[in-house]
Amino acid sequence: SSDVCSSDLAELPITVGQTPIPVTVSIGVHSHPPTSAPAASQTLIAASDEALYRAKDKGRNRVEVS
Repeated sequence: SSDVCSSDLAELPITVGQTPIPVTVSIGVHSHPPTSAPAASQTLIAASDEALYRAKDKGRNRVEVS
C-alpha cells in the first residue's frame, strides 16, 4: 500500500559523505473511477494537490487520499 511505500522510503539509508540524511515522504493521491465520465486532467491534478497539502499539514510520512 502507499503507507508501506512512505515508511520504506523513510528507512532508506541516504548519506552525503559520512552524514546520514533523514528522508520523509508526503503523498497526495486522487483516483477517478473508470466507470464515471472522464475528468479533466487539471481537475485530477488539483484533487491530488489538495491531498498532498493535507498530508503535509498532518505531519511527515503520510499518504492522504482525496
